Order: sequence, then structure tokens, then C-alpha cells
Amino acid sequence: MDTCNATRKDGTPCKARAQPNVPYCWGHDPTLTEKRREKRAKGGANKATISRLGKRMPATLRPVLDTLYGALTGLEDGTTDPKTATAMASVAGAIMRLYEGSELEGRLATLEAAGEKRQARSGRGRERS
Repeated sequence: MDTCNATRKDGTPCKARAQPNVPYCWGHDPTLTEKRREKRAKGGANKATISRLGKRMPATLRPVLDTLYGALTGLEDGTTDPKTATAMASVAGAIMRLYEGSELEGRLATLEAAGEKRQARSGRGRERS
């Protein structure tokens, strides 16, 4: 297979394989510019971090997240006052801290209960006389 005929941004030749019957790789083919733009936009929308956040976010907090995204958009287009957005972020942070504390308490209670069961089974939970 031939290599791409394009040069990279740093001036060195591209070392990627050229597409069949085209002298350029997929990343340099000028006829695929729009397809590359669409793929980048789609990739950004499905970033791993954003996808993980959506999966881990409790259903009760999803509306809060949506509201914050709306505030961000409002900041960008000038329809949301920066002071309002700052207040929203502060309240959202407080909500998240409460949620995280509650989640940690639940995990700790589960671990403590499992430890007590383990001790009871091994007989170490009994007091010695």
C-alpha cells in the first residue's frame, strides 16, 4: 500500500496509508472534509467523560445537570447573568456534596455490616470471659 501524499502540520510527510485509488489517507483527503467535521462533532458529543457522567448521575440529579448546561449555554449567548450562573453553580455544588456524603455513609454502613457478619461467623464477635 502507498502512503499518503500530504504533509503534516509540522511539515513532515504523512506516514499513514493512502486510501484505495486515492493518494491521501482518510485524515487528509480533501473530499472527506465535511465527513471528518461530522465525526469530530459526534465524537465530542459522546466523549467518554460525558457518557460516564450520564450513566452515573442519579435520576434525581439529572434535571440539575440539565439546568447547569442551560446556564452554560446562556452564558455563552449572553442570556444568563454571570452572577446567576455563579449562584446556580454554588447551589449545585452544595447538592453534590450532600449527595456524596450520603453515598459515602451508605457505603460505610454496608462495609460495617459485612465486617460484623464476618466477625460473627468466625466467632470473634463473642466476648471472652
